[in-house]
Amino acid sequence: MVGTIASVVDRRQAYVLAVIYLAGTSVGAAAVGAIAGLLGEFIHLPRLLGPVGGFASVALVAILALAADFRLPPLPPLYLRRQVPSIWWTRRRRGVTALMWGVQLGVAPLTYMPSAVFYLLLWCALLLGPLLGAVALAGYGVARGINLVLVLLRSNAGRLRDEAFPDATGVMRVITASVALIALMRGLT
Repeated sequence: MVGTIASVVDRRQAYVLAVIYLAGTSVGAAAVGAIAGLLGEFIHLPRLLGPVGGFASVALVAILALAADFRLPPLPPLYLRRQVPSIWWTRRRRGVTALMWGVQLGVAPLTYMPSAVFYLLLWCALLLGPLLGAVALAGYGVARGINLVLVLLRSNAGRLRDEAFPDATGVMRVITASVALIALMRGLT
C-alpha cells in the first residue's frame, strides 16, 4: 500500500493521501475501540472484574501479547493474512482509496498485524467503555498509520523504494502501550 500511494503521485499528493490514510487508520481503530467499550459496558465487565481484577487481567493480556510478539510459543498469529485489494486503487478516487485502506488497517485483524499490542488495547477498551476505548485504540490507529508518513519523510523526491520502509513496530508498541496505560489508569481510578 505504501509503495502504491507514493509511486503514482507527486510528493504533495502523497502527503495529502498519507494524512487521509492516517485519518482512516485512526477512525477505524477508534470505531473498534468504541464498539468494544460498548460491549464491555453491556456485559458489565469492569464491575465483574473490579479494579484489582481489571489490572490483573490487563497484566495477563500484556504478557500474552508480548509472548505472541516473540512467538513464544510458536503459534500462528491471530489475524487474517490477506492484503488490502490493490484493485481499489484503479477503481476508486485516490482519496477514497487511501481512506478505505486506512480504515481496513485500523480494524487490525482484517489484514497483516505487525504486533499483538492491538489485543491488549482491545481488552483495555472492553474495560474502559466506549469513549476511552475509542481513545485507546485510536492511539493504535495513529501508530499504525504513521508508517506511511515516516516512509514519505525518508523517501527521495516523493518516490518510494522498498528499502525506505522503516520498521515502526517499536514505535507502535511504545505509543499503544502508553495510550493503554494512560487510558487504563484514567478509567479504573
